[in-house]
Amino acid sequence: MEFCLAYVPARAELYRLNPSAWFVLRMCDGLTEPELAQAYHGALEPVLSLEDCRREVRGGLESLLGMGIIEKVHAVPRTAKVTKRK
Repeated sequence: MEFCLAYVPARAELYRLNPSAWFVLRMCDGLTEPELAQAYHGALEPVLSLEDCRREVRGGLESLLGMGIIEKVHAVPRTAKVTKRK
């Protein structure tokens, strides 16, 4: 896969995601950022260190949040989770 398309109906915008952003998007539903980084590392462990995975996940989340594709959900006190917009 070279890229993925994500549509945000509320703004009628279409975004082209690279494989890294697509992976973060697919894994983010209900996971915390550290859980996402761990899952990302599990998929890429031989290639990237855990610290590199944390940086990539942080950048992916910031991009996806900025595009309005995901939003933070504060379901548990002091623990921010991210989920896909409905």
